[in-house]
Amino acid sequence: MSSTINKIALLNGMRALGFSLIWPYIGLILYKLGLPFWLIGIYYSAQMLINTVSQVIGGILTDILGRVKLMIIGNVGSVIALLLTYFLIKFNVIVVMVLLLAQSLFNSMFAVASSTIVGDLKEGLGNLIKAYSRIRVGASAGWGSDFHRVS
Repeated sequence: MSSTINKIALLNGMRALGFSLIWPYIGLILYKLGLPFWLIGIYYSAQMLINTVSQVIGGILTDILGRVKLMIIGNVGSVIALLLTYFLIKFNVIVVMVLLLAQSLFNSMFAVASSTIVGDLKEGLGNLIKAYSRIRVGASAGWGSDFHRVS
C-alpha cells in the first residue's frame, strides 16, 4: 500500500508543478492575446467558481465511477484541454479561456479522487493520517518546486 501512496503523491506533485508553472502567466497570456483586464478578471472569477463546483462534482463522480477511474479521467482531460489550448491559442482567445477553465475542472476532479483514494488504501486512523499527509506533501512539493519565480 505504501508504494501506491507514493505513486499518488508523485502524481499530485507532477500535477501541481505543471499547474504552478503556467498559472501565474495565464492572465498575462490572455492580455497579450488582446483581452481587456476586466475580462481577465471574469476569467479568474469563473476559474474560482469552476474549482469550487468541480470539487462537488468530483466527489459525486468519485462515488459513481470510482477513485482510480476519475483520477485517469482528470489527468487525461487536463492534458487534452492543455494540448487543445496550445494548438488553438492563435485562433480564438475565448476558446482558449474555455479550454483553460476545462483544464481547471479536470484538475480539481483529479485532486478530489486522489484525496479520497487514501481512505480506501489505509486502515486505522494513524495510517490514514500518514498516507494523506504524504499525498499532501507531494502536492506541496509540486507547488514548491516552481523555481522560475526565485530570483
